[in-house]
Amino acid sequence: MTYAEWKAKRHNDPSIFEMYFRKCPFEGKYAIFCGHDDVLKFLSTFKFKQEHLEYLQSMIPQAEKEFFEWLA
Repeated sequence: MTYAEWKAKRHNDPSIFEMYFRKCPFEGKYAIFCGHDDVLKFLSTFKFKQEHLEYLQSMIPQAEKEFFEWLA
């Protein structure tokens, strides 16, 4: 998905993703999501390691090297 957005030159546009589940756990009527700050901190500081980039290159060999430079 990221490669497709990069190819379409939309890789710097804001993106929105949702997390959901179909049924409340434990047969309850509501759920509480904890850890928002931890999730946001992880996402804002995430970086690919060189080994991850090499793996991705092996999985998408047709991708331009500029894509992997952008990921780095």
